[in-house]
Amino acid sequence: MIQQIALAAEQQSVATQQIAGDLEHVAKVSKESAGGAAESAKASQDLSRLATELQTIVGGFKIADGK
Repeated sequence: MIQQIALAAEQQSVATQQIAGDLEHVAKVSKESAGGAAESAKASQDLSRLATELQTIVGGFKIADGK
């Protein structure tokens, strides 16, 4: 009986270690994902700013009337 309890305790310990490792992996992936999202947001802001600048520059040109 004691051996069965010891074996069960050992199995639970191994399972707990695996879960802890999995949680660390999830935390790492979440952190990387958040970093990627921040980079995407920055790139979107830059693109929006450049589009506004381009619109301003292009707006300065006059197009001849096709008539």
